[in-house]
Amino acid sequence: MRSTRRTESGQAIIEFALFFTFMMLLLAGVTDIAGLLDAHMNVVYAARQGARTGAVLNNQQWADCAIVGAIQAVLTSQPSLTLTQITIYQADGTGQDIGTHEIYPGTSNCSAPATAPSPGPIVNGWPSTARNNTTFPSEDSIGVKLTYSYQWQFGLVGSGVYAASDSAIFPLNVAGEPTPLPTGSG
Repeated sequence: MRSTRRTESGQAIIEFALFFTFMMLLLAGVTDIAGLLDAHMNVVYAARQGARTGAVLNNQQWADCAIVGAIQAVLTSQPSLTLTQITIYQADGTGQDIGTHEIYPGTSNCSAPATAPSPGPIVNGWPSTARNNTTFPSEDSIGVKLTYSYQWQFGLVGSGVYAASDSAIFPLNVAGEPTPLPTGSG
């Protein structure tokens, strides 16, 4: 009778250890995925905030600095996230990239509101002063694409780094709206 109880007791401990190990691995995996989703949502918000800032500032000479600053302000509390590249691009009416860009390293920042981001752009193809906000209805739209990498916390979901990008597009605020056509009177 005693040997049967010892065997059952030992079996219960082994089953509990296996179950507990499985549950801890599952919890670590869920934590990794949750951290990635949190970081991704912050990147989405940062891209939108950057595009919104660029749309409001239009073709002001310090617009890129304000865009970079808005992005960096959103992403300051993300220790596992590394911003690798900020692309500010011209988009057409459907939101498609038409090939003119300002590309900054992800480490760019601004020392003063009226300065250019430091370090300067890697590609200087669409400076802020060249952005068109006056011609109706073909004003430019501004897109902001953020390329980033995420370092897994526990490394159970994947090893190393997860890299991705996200973008947001806003039409530039138009400087002059056309006068509405008069409606028929009568």
